[in-house]
Amino acid sequence: MTIPRIPDKITHIADFLSAVVGRATKELPVMPDTERERIRNRVLAEATRHGLEIKQAVKAVADYAPEFVTRYGLTEYRCDRRGLFLVGDPGNGKTVACYLLSWWSGMPVLRAIEIAAVFASEGEHEFWKHARQWRDKPVILDDLGADRPVKNYGNSSPVGDWLRRRYDAWQVGGPATHITTNLSESEMIIRYDKPILDRVYEMCLVVPVTDPSFRRKK
Repeated sequence: MTIPRIPDKITHIADFLSAVVGRATKELPVMPDTERERIRNRVLAEATRHGLEIKQAVKAVADYAPEFVTRYGLTEYRCDRRGLFLVGDPGNGKTVACYLLSWWSGMPVLRAIEIAAVFASEGEHEFWKHARQWRDKPVILDDLGADRPVKNYGNSSPVGDWLRRRYDAWQVGGPATHITTNLSESEMIIRYDKPILDRVYEMCLVVPVTDPSFRRKK
């Protein structure tokens, strides 16, 4: 890869790194539709084998699977670096779909409520020490909004600051963050503030999951 010349207007290292990453991504060829379909069908077949209903959330994961393969070096194709943001009512398959993505990719599933609990029980230093282990890795954040406000954060949560740092890393070529939530847009703004939500919208592909709750069938 040829390193682009640093434009006169670029003075911040983050801007330079973004330029390098952008150039590298554009140089790669696009994955053929036949290869994308093969990967997608493999994930859907595995979901069916495990008895999962092939609803919106699972389909979204299957559609995304080729992007994960290209991003992390299993093939040499151009890809979208954004994660998935599955938004919808409780019980309609978002978490199940993320565990399917975890199976496919090896990514860990982190629960928002447990991330906030680390800060509440062990303090800020241990919280960020814990967060650093995932700094350079793609992760799945499940159930954004289940975390409760933590003392010293006012009405907010350390999960919001964690997402801000994930976004900063993503801007310079860092890993994807996949998220699920049961909250509406207005609820997310109240909980985390609009700048955090704007960052999530930029680094993720928003997938509204409108299927009815599976739990009501039981």
